[in-house]
Amino acid sequence: MSTQQLQQNYADRITGILRGLEDAIADGVITNEEGRTTWVEETIAGSDILYTTQALEVLLCCRNEDAYADMHGELPKLVYGGCVDWTALAYCALLEDVERRLPTWTDPNEVRTIT
Repeated sequence: MSTQQLQQNYADRITGILRGLEDAIADGVITNEEGRTTWVEETIAGSDILYTTQALEVLLCCRNEDAYADMHGELPKLVYGGCVDWTALAYCALLEDVERRLPTWTDPNEVRTIT
């Protein structure tokens, strides 16, 4: 897979999350900023970045590979049993990329179109 394809897949991943969020807001599942944050976090945590290949693809394409350190203050031990916790790094990077695209929460009726 080429770098361009990986980057397109990553952009599509972010857009897919945002479209799912739009639908959840439109359906009344999300009615406040806290609900939106929880939905985004749970959606990313439940995605395929649990697998090393997808986690590495996220890290190759994201614009903020330092997101883990930004969120947690410093890098704790990320090597367990001789393996790097790529999933934790990818989760934070993807979460930050999605959150950067979110508008300021005002009212669910005003936040229907994010993508």
